Amino acid sequence: MIDPAQVLFKAWLDQIPHSTDAMEKQVRAILGPDLIAQMTVAQHKALTTEIEIAFKRAVASFLGPFNNVGCVLKGPIVGFSITPKYLSTNKSVAVDIARNSMDYVDMWRDAALPRSASGDAIVAMAEEKLRKGRELRDGRKDDPQ
Repeated sequence: MIDPAQVLFKAWLDQIPHSTDAMEKQVRAILGPDLIAQMTVAQHKALTTEIEIAFKRAVASFLGPFNNVGCVLKGPIVGFSITPKYLSTNKSVAVDIARNSMDYVDMWRDAALPRSASGDAIVAMAEEKLRKGRELRDGRKDDPQ
């Protein structure tokens, strides 16, 4: 059986690389060729990663009000449902894509994070910063102060 949530989230995930490429070109145009030429390979990769993460966060922020995450909805409306439309007419009852009472944001994170190398990149960058911090710390221990 087809999982409508997976179909929707895969469609969004498939669009993120295209959107990332377009945004990256715009950012590079704004920065200019001189600044771009000074960037390291790691900085180029980090730029792409940060743009991809920003798009994924944007999708999460758009999904939040559906389940009233952060209590952003005011008045009598407490949320919205996402229901699939099928080609065949044998589906007579619209069923929300949410499973196990999960918020759409949580479902999106489950779908988006495993596919993303950005999570691995963030972990790698954090580990590198920790390593450099330890080296500095250990080097300072030997210095008389």
